[in-house]
Amino acid sequence: MRNSAFSVLLFLLLIFAAKQSVSAHTSQNDSDRINRLVELCKVWGKVKYFHPSLGYRTEIDWDKSLIEAIPKVRKAKDTDEYKLSLQNMFDVLKDPLTRISKDSEAANVTGNGKTLAYTKTADGILLITIGDYFALTSAESQQKLKEINAEVANSRAIVLDLRSDQPIGDYGNAIFNIYFGGIERSINSETLSTPGERRRVYYGYENFSSSASGQYRTGFFTDNSSSLIPLRTAKDIPSVFILNKNAGSFRSTVALQKSGKSLVVLDGKDISAGKTIKLKLSNGLTAQIRTHESIFGDGTDGSLQADLITTENVVENALELARNFKPSRVKRQKLPVTALSLREKPYTKMNYPSPEYRLLAAFRLWNAIEHFFPYKDLMEKDWEKTLQEFIPRFEKAKDELEYTFTVAEMMTYISDSHAYLNSSVYNQYIGTGYPPIRVRMIENKPVITAFTDEKPAKSAGAELGDEIVRVDGEDAQKRLKRYAKYISASTPQSKMDKATLQFMNGEPKSSVMLTLRKSDGKEVEVKLERRYEDFTTLYHRERTGEVLRMLPGNIGYADLDRLTFSMVDEMFEKFKNTKAIIFDMRGYPNGTAWTIAARLTNKQSTAALFETPIVGHSLPDDEAFAKFFQKIQPTPPGKTIYKGKTVMLIDERSASQAEHTGLLLRAANGTKFIGSPSTGVNGEITTFTVPGAITIGFTGQSVRFPDGKQLQRIGLVPDLKIKPTIDGIRNQKDEVLETAVNFINGI
Repeated sequence: MRNSAFSVLLFLLLIFAAKQSVSAHTSQNDSDRINRLVELCKVWGKVKYFHPSLGYRTEIDWDKSLIEAIPKVRKAKDTDEYKLSLQNMFDVLKDPLTRISKDSEAANVTGNGKTLAYTKTADGILLITIGDYFALTSAESQQKLKEINAEVANSRAIVLDLRSDQPIGDYGNAIFNIYFGGIERSINSETLSTPGERRRVYYGYENFSSSASGQYRTGFFTDNSSSLIPLRTAKDIPSVFILNKNAGSFRSTVALQKSGKSLVVLDGKDISAGKTIKLKLSNGLTAQIRTHESIFGDGTDGSLQADLITTENVVENALELARNFKPSRVKRQKLPVTALSLREKPYTKMNYPSPEYRLLAAFRLWNAIEHFFPYKDLMEKDWEKTLQEFIPRFEKAKDELEYTFTVAEMMTYISDSHAYLNSSVYNQYIGTGYPPIRVRMIENKPVITAFTDEKPAKSAGAELGDEIVRVDGEDAQKRLKRYAKYISASTPQSKMDKATLQFMNGEPKSSVMLTLRKSDGKEVEVKLERRYEDFTTLYHRERTGEVLRMLPGNIGYADLDRLTFSMVDEMFEKFKNTKAIIFDMRGYPNGTAWTIAARLTNKQSTAALFETPIVGHSLPDDEAFAKFFQKIQPTPPGKTIYKGKTVMLIDERSASQAEHTGLLLRAANGTKFIGSPSTGVNGEITTFTVPGAITIGFTGQSVRFPDGKQLQRIGLVPDLKIKPTIDGIRNQKDEVLETAVNFINGI
């Protein structure tokens, strides 16, 4: 009996061990698959933004190339299959320079042991064999080089065999051009312009939304061409260059060919030259991606192209071309002068995209933030690890709602209050119907602080200062937390401000049942009808009453949430003799700050430091920013300067342009801030789309204090901190405004 029990126990242990082994193997395979998809995302994004031909070749569907590559990468059983799946994606570019290679395939950049040599045929053709590029510095090679230079002028033609058995790298090519530069300038009698090198460069992420200012843009940046200036003793001598994939070349090779004075013979199938970036991948693979292309001043293609491609009797064929020399017949196309803007396909009919298109959404999102988000250094989690986390979540999203909220949650990881998501699925779930009340977090509780329509709200039993306990039967705090999960925010106060704006939403004309806690502690239920609102109707409704008014003690008050341009002169005229002005910026302004700031100073003051990403300018590191300091212009002629004190009221509703208003007023005359910290977001928004017609926005430029001090994720910090209380709201007291008045009066 004991033996039987032992046998059963042993059997169970073996089964458990086997399951553990299978589980560990599956987990490892899944980890490898995710890591490969991460690498696919990165190389696809690099090509998308930086490969020159994607700036104008509209026939290439780069999204489609990714969609076809994803299942191949997923199923790759080994390194060779993985390499092939990536290379197949690259092949649509028809660019041999953009390729995937194994590290084992790349030989070390070393010499091949062959020495520089030359011969002259009976009919006067000088054949030069380069040999080992790294041996050109030797005394023996230098002596032969003198002999070759002496023979050049007396030659009928020159054949220069530049083939190398091994890669020579930039260093090997530099050695060649240094020591053979004299020959290059001896075989051509006129000044030639070499092609320039151009690359795609982005001034921020170009925004095509209707509200875009147009400041973000895309284009080509071309490094100037250089000139080949002949020696005084130079004469036109036909030349033929023999190249292979490892060969060096003169900087003027293509210019000589285009001018009809040289020919190019290629030993092998692939020839391509240009600047690249290299991405190290797993399993000993490297992705090489072209970033520049050659272009002549007249707009024609400046790439290296062969007059003859052969692998047999290469030298003999080159000599024959030299002997019966005729100008090159290579036809060079005109290249588009400008680069196309990045207009993402929205895939509007895909509310619930296939797994491949869901990953396309993740890859678009990740790459847009990776390359264009100016506040990446402020993100709490490594962005690549975020991609690793979300790839399986995008794959497993079971329906359109889960997919949409996966997109939304991934965006929360950038902690940017400008980040938003707009789609029919998302909007339908959140709801565009709002009850006629405003709720804010007061003493860490959701409290009614204002009415957008007082009559129906009060008739239903809602009062200022009521705490929201439950929404449609759900605990209000839990509901807020549930909504906040999908809200990107720069600061905690901003996240809760956004959450309180949405957590009671639903379909327009539907009703929301609210459980309210009254001042006596009793709970009552009220039913409120939801009404349609959007960003155009939500703004500029924080307060009612006069926009401009006099307060006791000769203090002017201006509600910047509602103040318009046409009212600025009226404001300064009305308040010209006051001892102080309180600017209420607890909301969103109408762009009046620049005009107001100019009336507070007679000096040109610096208000802010702007930094816009210049993507593609400094590859491969790609960490460049265009910086400028925004200045406040002095008071316009005929306008008076206001010389009294100024105070600005702020809280979590003070976002973006409201915070920039603070920068301008602080720089103009040292305006003091009173209230609680603002949102902590600044810089113009840009947008892109992902499958399902989902529009995503994020901050496209960095804005800081003039001394470089951080604003994003901190906000404006009040000089005097004060928050409203529930009792104050119930008694309709504006405790922040009262504190500002006392501050001005020195109380």
